[in-house]
Amino acid sequence: MAAMQADEGFTWEDSPEHVDLVPTSVQGYSYAMPIGEFPVLIITATEDGERGAQNQAQWLGLSPDSRQVVIEGPHDLQFAAPEEVAGEIVDLLNSLGAS
Repeated sequence: MAAMQADEGFTWEDSPEHVDLVPTSVQGYSYAMPIGEFPVLIITATEDGERGAQNQAQWLGLSPDSRQVVIEGPHDLQFAAPEEVAGEIVDLLNSLGAS
């Protein structure tokens, strides 16, 4: 992210989430993993870059209770595959005993 900012002038305004990704990314990489023991669900899109799933797998280190699911579709999976995304979230909640 820092290289993108330096080389291409990438800023938070360029991010659809409108988050300043560079400081956020740098800060995130500075934490010792795991940071706790809690459920983590990483939902990754197949069309999120050629190394999307591999890049997002880093978040599995946040907690020993984490898993990654890859769903067919673009970055905005909540719109492209809402039933699958919601199903994964419901499965996670059910595994925690939520009703």
